[in-house]
Amino acid sequence: MRWLPSDLQKKWLVQMIPAVLFLWLMLNGVLGLRFGQHWDEGLFVHQVWKAQQEHTLLPHEYIYPSFSFDVVLVATKIYQTLGGSNDFQVCLRFIFLTITSLTVIWVYLLTLKITKNLLAATVGGLVVCASFELSYHSRWAVADGPAAQFAILSTAVLFCDASRGKKLIFSALIAGVAAGTKYTAGIVCLNILIFIFRSTFGLGANWKTVTRELLMLFVGFSVGFLLTTPGAVLEWVSFIVDIGFQRKVYASGHYGHTVSAGLEHFWKISQYVGLVLFAKIPFVSLLVLLLAVTGTVSAWVRKEWDQFGLFIVMLAYVIYVSAFRAMIVRNLLYILPYFAVLAGIGFAAISRKLPSGKVSVLFPSVIVLLLLFSCAQVMAASLTIFHKRDLNLAGELERYVKQNPDKQFAFSPGAAALIHAPPNKPAPAANVYAVYLKSEKPAPDSVSNRYHHFEKVIGIEDVNLDYYADWSGDDRIIVEKSVVP
Repeated sequence: MRWLPSDLQKKWLVQMIPAVLFLWLMLNGVLGLRFGQHWDEGLFVHQVWKAQQEHTLLPHEYIYPSFSFDVVLVATKIYQTLGGSNDFQVCLRFIFLTITSLTVIWVYLLTLKITKNLLAATVGGLVVCASFELSYHSRWAVADGPAAQFAILSTAVLFCDASRGKKLIFSALIAGVAAGTKYTAGIVCLNILIFIFRSTFGLGANWKTVTRELLMLFVGFSVGFLLTTPGAVLEWVSFIVDIGFQRKVYASGHYGHTVSAGLEHFWKISQYVGLVLFAKIPFVSLLVLLLAVTGTVSAWVRKEWDQFGLFIVMLAYVIYVSAFRAMIVRNLLYILPYFAVLAGIGFAAISRKLPSGKVSVLFPSVIVLLLLFSCAQVMAASLTIFHKRDLNLAGELERYVKQNPDKQFAFSPGAAALIHAPPNKPAPAANVYAVYLKSEKPAPDSVSNRYHHFEKVIGIEDVNLDYYADWSGDDRIIVEKSVVP
């Protein structure tokens, strides 16, 4: 299979850029590996330990599908064989980080294949690197990051230079592995279906051909899924029970991540995607979304249905997720690489329409600089984790208070002790801001998934507390508007 357009294969710069983007993601991730605790990480490790004690290679509780279990099991065996003395959790996170970081390579190659534009492909890759949301999710030793990587890889295979049969079977196989990493990642099969049925209406294929290709999809997907999750056959009763359990959890809600199903959930996802997912600065995130919309419209106008299908599949997935009450934003990682590719397509479409001269230079310069600045912000956030021992919460709080003389602060006992000020409880008012340590006020069940809920978070930048208010990481100072502790 050939990934690069024939006229670009011998250019060293084409091959160097994705390597640089990948290494940047790895460096950024490694700087922040020692952060917080995720509820699923300990579960995987416990299940592997239990499987070893019971001498079985099949998981039995809440870890279908099994790719993450398999990775943890192999990592555990290697770790035990080498007599590892370092933090096993950090080693495990490094493995998941590596798998997830491959996403940027597939995004770059797919964008380059579609647009044949080196700068557009670079923009697509930078969108992945500029996402603070991907940054911290990629460090968790859980299924979402690898599932997103397999999903975009499955789609990218459909665009490479190979025979139609090879593309179908390999794409289906990888889609099966994606579903074997997390059930919902199987949504990428829709891209393969679009690829198959487009030929029926566009290339004059008969239904006999379509039936054969659908069979290839079924076989390839089944093989990929069962290779990672053999328990679906060997313990099919547990498999079915687990699927029912998963649906029940998402349908009924999940603690502080519960929203109303339907329009409210869809609106919150739209807000998250438009203002948060692609960059820490809302304007930049919105700009990336507009580029992706442009890429989608461009594909529609040019009747490039395989490209337009990238958007259709994302929309179908978002509508599906919106039907449930549990909103956990790591489930939205799948759509990030597809948006990144569409943003690259949109960038190329706009570039083609620009007249020669200063404008044609100004537009790409502004886009690339904004994305590079966003990448720098992501790296700066990771450095707060790496240098967290040197973090001076008291000094940061004092600086913030001095920079905001127009605000009235209500200090909790813990926050007040940091700056040697008496705790106070003024009456709630529009200009009153509560200042407290996160450990002093456990997050209520309804506080997650609220965009820009916290006025300021002082401390390490390891997670987005607007969407993970229950995060069990290092303590930090919270500034919250119109709420008195």
